[in-house]
Amino acid sequence: MKKAIAIFLFVCFAIYHFGYYAFYFSYDHHIESQWVSQIYGEEAQVQTEVLIEVPLSMPYMANQEDFQPTNTPFEKDGKYFRVIKQRYQNDTLQLIVLPDTERRVLDNTVKKWISVIMEDELG
Repeated sequence: MKKAIAIFLFVCFAIYHFGYYAFYFSYDHHIESQWVSQIYGEEAQVQTEVLIEVPLSMPYMANQEDFQPTNTPFEKDGKYFRVIKQRYQNDTLQLIVLPDTERRVLDNTVKKWISVIMEDELG
């Protein structure tokens, strides 16, 4: 009986501490698959696209007429974006980005969870 209770308490402890890791990785995979289907699939864009131009001089790089689809996440000034198209034109890398709100929500949730765990250990 004591062994079963000990195992049960250990499982509860593991779920408490490692459950968010399983949630994080599974939800991260879900977010990535949604972006892949949105960028490379036939779904229509419902959000407003923003063009960002980055000066970039690359020798022997030819100008591209059309945008190439890409799937690259990045963070700028605490905001999360997803590059969905890019092209190189006249020594400038042109990026079409969309805000990545799901990534922001996921990262904020994990940060709050970690702060709660740290408060429990310190308190």
